[in-house]
Amino acid sequence: MVYRYQDIDRQSSLRKQIQKAILDALMKEPEKPLPTDCCGSGCERCVYDIYVEQLKQYKSWKKSQQQNQQTKTSDGFKNKT
Repeated sequence: MVYRYQDIDRQSSLRKQIQKAILDALMKEPEKPLPTDCCGSGCERCVYDIYVEQLKQYKSWKKSQQQNQQTKTSDGFKNKT
């Protein structure tokens, strides 16, 4: 089967939209570990370290979502209720 550039671009765009939709659906704020979750032995990657990493990723994602919303709103794409 021969693909035209336009078909490939369309497939690539669709793939990105699907990946974004999946990420948006799965992205949740991480739960803070309980004090009993840490063993206190100074592990290289403590549960608190992992939590902080995940929280940074979540906040970065959330900020990008808010910026995207603001861009859509300022461009007039947001539905008016």
